[in-house]
Amino acid sequence: MFSKAFWSPERIALSELSPITMKRRPRRLPTMKSSMHPILFTLMTLIAAAELGLTAFLISAGSQLGTWASPRYQSLLILLCFEAAWTLLFTTGYILWVLDGAVHLLANVANSVIWLLLTAILWGTAAGVMHAARTGADCPDTLPMPGCRQSLTVEALGWTEFGLCLVTMLSTVLWLWTGRRSRDSRTVCTVCAAHPMRPHLSFGILHKHAPRNRPKELTPEQRHMYSSEKLMNFRTIAKICASRSPYVLGISDLASAELHIEIAEIGQFAEVAYSRLELAYVFEHLDMLSKPSFPLEVCDALSGTILVSSFLGRTAKVPAYVAYRPSTRQLIIAFAGTMTALHALYDVRFSKHKHPAGLGCMVHKGFWKLYKGCRVSAIEGIKKGLAEHDVVELVITGHSLGGALSSLLAFDLLVGTTFERLLPPNVGVKIVGFGSPRVGNTKLVQLWRDKIKAHSEKGRRIQEYLVKAYNDGVPSLPPAKFGYRHLTESPMYFYHERLFHVPPSESEHGTFDVNTEAAWAVPAHPRGGHNYYNGRDLEKISRRMDWVHEMMGDGTGWESKYIARVAKDERKWKKQSQNELHASHT
Repeated sequence: MFSKAFWSPERIALSELSPITMKRRPRRLPTMKSSMHPILFTLMTLIAAAELGLTAFLISAGSQLGTWASPRYQSLLILLCFEAAWTLLFTTGYILWVLDGAVHLLANVANSVIWLLLTAILWGTAAGVMHAARTGADCPDTLPMPGCRQSLTVEALGWTEFGLCLVTMLSTVLWLWTGRRSRDSRTVCTVCAAHPMRPHLSFGILHKHAPRNRPKELTPEQRHMYSSEKLMNFRTIAKICASRSPYVLGISDLASAELHIEIAEIGQFAEVAYSRLELAYVFEHLDMLSKPSFPLEVCDALSGTILVSSFLGRTAKVPAYVAYRPSTRQLIIAFAGTMTALHALYDVRFSKHKHPAGLGCMVHKGFWKLYKGCRVSAIEGIKKGLAEHDVVELVITGHSLGGALSSLLAFDLLVGTTFERLLPPNVGVKIVGFGSPRVGNTKLVQLWRDKIKAHSEKGRRIQEYLVKAYNDGVPSLPPAKFGYRHLTESPMYFYHERLFHVPPSESEHGTFDVNTEAAWAVPAHPRGGHNYYNGRDLEKISRRMDWVHEMMGDGTGWESKYIARVAKDERKWKKQSQNELHASHT
């Protein structure tokens, strides 16, 4: 199917850092492969959604008219509506797992033989009873009950869901059976952490009975990290939307160690903006929250920081804050990314809106609405910080949606008339966005770059860094085909603990091959993704912040409860590691 050149070591080294172990194709393959699961579960999801919509409609119509063929018919519709919702909940969890690459509880349950058997029994029973209640005939001229054809459709969908459950269960059982019979029934090649689309690699009952001799793709801690993911990391979006650059990043493109450290430290301020704890409390108790096992143990750059102001945007309440960093004399304003469903609704409002700069400049409508809700508070916070502290540089930063808002604030300051009046001539500006989506059209971008050049010619210190990351699809949204572009002319690319400069000609690409000499040998987060910038697990930080917030709500003694919660979480993967070690010896 593929030429020999496709599988050459040079090709693989450029496309994926993870090692690839090649095996001879076995003569006998499993009768049913688990790769069929996504297709079967997609069909189950669609049928369940149709059943849910139809039964809900019939129940609503019957309630409004106040007439039912019989109490039994009403009960059957309610039962089928419940079964459709039950099936849709778990199958959707599985589909999200396929898209996300993480293991979720709902997906684990849905992929088990027990759940499939139980669901099949429920659907078969309900469809059979509906068939009997419908008299078992086609719809005659004299209807045995109102809405006979709708009832016939309800029954047909029930039988279809019953059949799909049986087929999925049988495919699972056959895969397990053939997997036990042949230890070589694995796939031809195993790519370390690169293919989350295979349910049997780390998933429920399939994982439990996977052959022991498969290569150790991830460490136990990494497997626990990925199984704990609840947030979207946009890896599938990266595969769909991110264009691959023909340019191969190499040693000459590596950022200096000093710049890498500086950007990683600024990233800590972007990450803490997600905190559900009051930011005043966070900055007052940095010493405690930075202790080992506490949320900010990896955020050493925050030490000594003084909070100037914190606020929520008037539109959708986007969190943001302004803080002063005495060690570098930087005034930092940081915006949080998407934290609520309402934020996400603004994210997807990607129709263009006319920007006040004019000249054909258009901006992402959702981001613009959110920014206008933050603008006044952001400007006031900057003014207050400049008045109270000795500032040599203004840093504007954010992750994801926060990066987009940072770009719009920077545009507002540098392109508008606010800049000269707000910032003294000796104060530089640094814009750092992590995983930021595109915010405007080509004319907006060109105006920005012209203004940056003009300010630089006047002697202003202005630096801008847009950091993209391996397997993160957010910087490729909205798609360039819709006319959107990034403001930053020369972005950066974070790949397995290394930071690279991207040539201006490749600025709109979202995926890059990396020369093996420049790649890091042992990545801490091999799958990449939206929440793994600067070598830190943002979701882990946010999760532990949530635990602190939860334990503090219980009153005194919350610290000991928090430590116990962290210890319980760590025991999971340590116990799994011990079991695997014991199994390897036996």
